[in-house]
This record gives sequence, structure tokens and C-alpha cells, in this order.
Amino acid sequence: AAMAKMLDSVRVTVWEGAREVHDLFVEAHLALGEAHLAAGQAAAALAEFNRALEYPENLATGRLENAREAHIHYLRGNALNALGKKDEAVEAWKKAANEPASKDAKIEVLAGGLKWAEGPVWDKKANALLFTDIPNNRIMKFNSSGLLTNANFITGLTAPRGLYVYNDFLYVTTGTNARKYNSSTGAQVWTLGVGNTASDLSVGVYGANVLVFVAVGPANNIRIINDATGAFHTTNTITLSGGLVCTTPTGIDVNSRTAVTHLYVSCIGNHYIRKYNVTNLASVSLTASFGTGAAGSNTTQVNAPYGVTGLRDGRIYVADTNNQRILRLTDGGGTLTYHSEVTPDVYNLFEPSDMAIDKNGNIYVGSNKGNFIKKFTQNGLYLATFGSSGSGPGQFLGVTGVEVYDSDGDGNADFVYASDFGNQRIQCYAVAGAKWNSAGACGAAWGANGLPLGEPRGMGFDKKNNILLVTDGNTKRIQRYNPDGTRPTPSDLNTAAILFDVGADIHGKQVHTVYNANQVRGDMIGAGNKPRCNASDVPGYGITFDDFGNMYLSAYNAGCAQINKWGYYYSTPTSTAQFQLVKQFGTQGSGVGQFNAPEGLAVDPAGNFIWVADRLNNRIQKFLMTYESERIDNITICTPGPPTVTNVLL
Repeated sequence: AAMAKMLDSVRVTVWEGAREVHDLFVEAHLALGEAHLAAGQAAAALAEFNRALEYPENLATGRLENAREAHIHYLRGNALNALGKKDEAVEAWKKAANEPASKDAKIEVLAGGLKWAEGPVWDKKANALLFTDIPNNRIMKFNSSGLLTNANFITGLTAPRGLYVYNDFLYVTTGTNARKYNSSTGAQVWTLGVGNTASDLSVGVYGANVLVFVAVGPANNIRIINDATGAFHTTNTITLSGGLVCTTPTGIDVNSRTAVTHLYVSCIGNHYIRKYNVTNLASVSLTASFGTGAAGSNTTQVNAPYGVTGLRDGRIYVADTNNQRILRLTDGGGTLTYHSEVTPDVYNLFEPSDMAIDKNGNIYVGSNKGNFIKKFTQNGLYLATFGSSGSGPGQFLGVTGVEVYDSDGDGNADFVYASDFGNQRIQCYAVAGAKWNSAGACGAAWGANGLPLGEPRGMGFDKKNNILLVTDGNTKRIQRYNPDGTRPTPSDLNTAAILFDVGADIHGKQVHTVYNANQVRGDMIGAGNKPRCNASDVPGYGITFDDFGNMYLSAYNAGCAQINKWGYYYSTPTSTAQFQLVKQFGTQGSGVGQFNAPEGLAVDPAGNFIWVADRLNNRIQKFLMTYESERIDNITICTPGPPTVTNVLL
């Protein structure tokens, strides 16, 4: 408060370009605002946040064109929301989300090339981060600055999975063994076989002893080890059957910091979180549960919960794996109740399959494995998620196609359409009402279960005729729908081939890729053009058009991956325009500008930018198209972390 008061009044003379004093001014007012907001004084907080956006004359600092203010607008939105001004709050949050990514923004990558890593755990005494590299059978170690200090801290393990740090020691499950190591040196203290595959472990105090509890999934039991000796405790096994039933226990945490010792166990086989009283190991009791025993995604269910952590204040965090979410539960003694969801990494895409772009440049990404659609700005900032796993309205079993429709011409998508492959249907999301498949919101023909279809795959929108096109691999036809779900005439187009994706040019001509015949076929270009990767004909997967009629294809096979651009070009001023392949770019791999199974595509109307769903690299890459070359620009949405600016010239 004193700093803010001083900087509000004192006159400062700064060197040209110096901005440190104004930065202090901003930080002081933001700190005051956050303190007010925490105290429930939202109006006072908003005043401080607004003050942080100012450039007082006494500080002799002007506003830069690319000023970074997203964090301020985000806080303003929180204050406005607390005041009940929902619309103004949303506008503030939009300002924060739509701020272009900084040119020096980057993803901090701790380690690359890992196929399956688990953990991490933080070793406070060693000031180190540890996690497993399962395929390479090792444990890696990083310091507090994120620098890899030992890539092979512990090696020679068999599929190391569960990690736990207690005092000066690291505990690991590896294959059918539980092991204890010195967390500073990596020296092994003991190892003990537990009879079957060990998935996780936890350590707690039991009377005068420290015990290690090991979840053994295939055996449906928990093995108990005396930490001091590395041998089994007198009571060596808790069998999770009968009244204790837990099928395939995978995650475990012990809470021995209270008068009663409890175990929290995640059961992926029967979809429960179980709480056990183990104060008396000879008479373990089930004291509380969360879940219904069946997989689900509402606030009473989990779907294959993998990990669990219980805190002494009654908070329990659960990795609800198949629902791609983290749940926070509240332990009420005899009950485990849903409290909230912790937002997972919003930039995780889980094999993106298809994309669509609205006129304002917002990108909608469908996830084949994540069973959702995520919305980003054209610069890669996350905005929203639609959908989850399942078979109800707004749930998916594989999103294979995405399209958007602007019904009022304001540039924003009013309706989002998705191919729901596993549920054999098309679903419609009405943005304004936040409703799925509503006959009142999406249109006359929509019902709670969407529109039935055999094998819906790719989607395209015929903007000339206002027709939604959907490929149906079951009937080998292109199905045609009006935006409200009714059927135009003709209702479908016969193709006599297996389909993947579909698109329409500015003339409304239907073009589709046929991935088994390596062909592109359609009224406009005929059947002779084929997706290319270098000089070879390869399967084509994604297709889209810009407003000049240029066609963009994603194409790949086992050894090659590229993007094609096709268009009408004149060889001489008086010749007839020929539709031909005019540009190819990309190679197979995981580096910048490389692809691993490129599928969905989106392009802005002018053909300046193209976005590529790089499915097996779990990212979206954005390219600036120029006459001579392609340049990756602005974003790479990938796993894990926020967007990055690459600006790499290929």
C-alpha cells in the first residue's frame, strides 16, 4: 500500500526505454487489488486493477503497442464476476484470452523423447524433482531450476511406476517388486517381491513402525512392508474382497498424520475411490467410498481412476483418467463427496483429429481420444472446452469431424457440429444457450441423442448452399444436412468408396478424400488427382478450401507426411487454367514443421494461414503461407503447456 501511494504521487525521471518504475506501479496495485478481492471487497479490488492499466504522467512512461495486460484483464474479470457483472466479466476475460502471444513466449521442456513417464515427486531435502521413464527403465532427476541433473539417476529397473519420497528415501514400484533407495545418492537400501505387478505405494507411520503400503493391482490386494527391515510386516496383506472389495487397485495414499490411520485407494476395475481404516491391521474396515461401481462422468462417478492423494485437511485429489479430469473430493469422516473439478492442462489435445475455424479466427479442435472439442484463439490461447467421454448429450466416443456455422453473420460460430464416431451420430452444440442437440436451440430436427449415422467421419460446410456435409464410412456416401438438422434434396451423394474427410469449394462442389484408393474425387476436379508425399501417391486424410478455391490436403503413410496445396494456375496468360498440385511441405517427425499423422486442417478465408492437427504429436501447428515458402508462425499447441511462438523459417 505504501509503495502504491508513493508511486501515485512521486515524479520520476527515467532513462529512455526504462520501464522498471511503471512495472513496480502495476505490481503494487495488483497486489492491493488481490488483497481486497480475498477480503471480499470486490469494488475496491476492481478500482486497483483498473488503476494498474493506467500510465500516470508522473512516472514518465508511455504505453507500448504490444503491452502485456492479459493478467490484469483476467483479474478485472474476477472482480467483475464477484460483483455480479457477468457480461462485463466475460468481456474482460476475453481481452485476456485474445491478447496475442508474446514473441519470446516458450514452452519449458524438461525432457523430450519420452513415451511414458510417471510421477513426478518432489524431494524437499534434495531439492529435486524425480520421475520415471518407463520404457527406458530409469528414474530421472531435475533440480529446482528445471535443469536435468541426472538422466540416469537410477537405472536397470523394470517398468518403474509408483514413486514416493519419505524423509531421505525414495520408494519405487518396479515390475513385481517394491524398492527403497537413498534419494540423494540413488543407492539401493532394499528390494522385496510382492507377488504380482505393483502399481503404486505409499509410506506412513503405524504405531512405532514406518510401513510401506503397496497396491498390487492384478491380485486385488495391498502388501505391507516394514520399512526398517525391508521384510513383510507381521500382517502382510490386506485382501480387497468381500466387504473391502476394490478391483485392480492402482493408486494408493496413506494418511497417518491423524489419530486414525486411513488408506485412500483408487480402483480402476470397479470405478471407486475407497477409504479404509487401518488403525488395526488385523481388522481393516471400509469407512467411505466415492463412485457408483459403474463408469461415468457426472459428479457421483469416476471412470478408471488412476491416482489418488489425501491431505490432512480432508481434501482428496483423484486422477479420473478416462474422464480426463482431476476431481477434488471432501472427506467428511464417513463420506467422500464431490467438491469440484481441478481444470486439467487445457492445452492437452489427446490426438487431435479435425478442426474448424470461424470468421473471427477462433479454432475449434476435435479430440479423437479425449472426446472433446476445444476452442482456441487464432494465436493459440485456450478459450473453452465442449463435451466429455460417454454416450449422453454432449458426450463422445471419438470426435472424428468438426464444423462450425455462423447463423447471424457476426463472425463467431453460433453452432458447433461434431461427428461422434463411436456413438454413430452427429451432435450439435448451440453456443448461445450452451445446449447440446436441442430442437429449440440447434434446429427443428435435433433431438437429445443427436442425428443417427452409421460411421460419421469427416465434416465440411458448403458455404454457397449452406449445407453441412458428413462422410459416412458405413454407407460409403456423403450425407447432406441443413444447419437445423433437416435434410435437403438430394439428402446424400453416392461415392462407392470408403471416405475419410469432405470439403466444398467456393462454387459448392463436393470434394472428398478416399484414403484406401489414395484419391481425391469430386465434381470440380474429377477422380484423377491424388494426395502426394514427395513423389509418391499416399492416403489423404484431411481436406479444406480457402475462399479462392485452393484446396489443402493432409497426406501420410508409414514413411512420409506432408501437406499439399492444389489450385487453378495458368501456364501462360492465354492458356486454360489447370487444377494442379502447386506446393508440398513438411517431413515426418516430431520437430518444428514436421508431422506424425497429420489429419484435420483449417485455413483462413484468404489462404494466408493453415492450421494442421498433428495427431500423434498431440499438437496443432500453424503455418503462414507465402509464395515461396511456408513459415511456422505464432503457435504450437501441444502436450504439455501453453502456446509457444516459434517463428521458424522452413
